[in-house]
Amino acid sequence: MPEDLPRINWKGALTGLFLFTVLWLVCFFVAFMIAFGNPSPQSDAILDVLEIFFTVANPLWGVPAALVLGALFISTKG
Repeated sequence: MPEDLPRINWKGALTGLFLFTVLWLVCFFVAFMIAFGNPSPQSDAILDVLEIFFTVANPLWGVPAALVLGALFISTKG
């Protein structure tokens, strides 16, 4: 491997992926539980917000973005 290439922060990348996955699963669980509850204005508002979240946090591009952002912003030094 040439020395002039930047090193990849794999621990930060995998940590970013883990955080993205946990956040996505928590939001999915909340939406799943609310969807099977009694209808109310509050539950409709929460489902509307979660619908926007799931549109924005699409795993098709969210996973690579989580890897890149984790590698860039999560430090594993010291």
